Amino acid sequence: MVARVAVVVPAGGPGPLLDGVLAALRAAERPADDLVVVDDSAGGSLPALEGVRVVRSGGVGPYAARNVGWRSTDADVVLFTDTRSRPEPSWSRRLVELFDDERVALAGTETVVVAGTSSVSRAAARQQMFAVEGYVDRPWFRPYLPTCNLAVRRSDLERVGGFDEQRSGGDADLCWRITDEPGRELRVVREPLMRWIPREHLREHLEQTYRYGRSNYRLRRAWSDRGAPQAVPPAVGVLARSAGLLPLRLGWALLRRRPDRVEGLTVEMGHLAHSLGTRRAAAEEHRTASAVRNG
Repeated sequence: MVARVAVVVPAGGPGPLLDGVLAALRAAERPADDLVVVDDSAGGSLPALEGVRVVRSGGVGPYAARNVGWRSTDADVVLFTDTRSRPEPSWSRRLVELFDDERVALAGTETVVVAGTSSVSRAAARQQMFAVEGYVDRPWFRPYLPTCNLAVRRSDLERVGGFDEQRSGGDADLCWRITDEPGRELRVVREPLMRWIPREHLREHLEQTYRYGRSNYRLRRAWSDRGAPQAVPPAVGVLARSAGLLPLRLGWALLRRRPDRVEGLTVEMGHLAHSLGTRRAAAEEHRTASAVRNG
């Protein structure tokens, strides 16, 4: 039996998103023994919160903040989520039950991205970027789980040293390092016990997918010696044509009031931003390698 359970939530400051996830966590059938919010704002803007232990990380980024959070607790199992997550009441209980099996190092549940009021959020709901199918059943390399819905045994976190403190992609890297060890397993509850609230604005959505493109390229490179397939950045000309045409097509769909078309084009723009991130990461790697060769 698991003795103590912690939930760690990194937050950039106060606001309705943080209030929402805390309300959902307080309604849990299996309440956390230690509910930790990591204030990752540069100035430490979070006030004291009822039933919450606030720790400060000083604006170091989400994965570094998660490391601050789990290292501050002595819980046997740490559940990671974020301010956009809305766990169902049974979420923590169902996850913790899996850890009665000593082989289980990592666990998560199905996550459903919920549509909001904007075409951007509806496009995200259409994509379902956190579906278990894409992360576990048909992953691009090895199975892993996103940190919006991830439970980890503390001893496994300690053994691998926690998250790599990059901007994105730390969830995959952590899961792979843990399951690289013999006898360490990842388990999934197939029920949708987590809802996730997407961004409402196009700029935020594109920035997110751009970051994912950069981190995905770097992750593939870091794991290339263990068989990770490598990303081939799209040609500059192809990206330039898409970048020129997609905003025009989106504007035309908005003018004609074609919501389905707007959502589809928003998905395409997200793919383009991801490709641009991949291209940028490849160019940065090339510049670094050239600088090393040239002394």
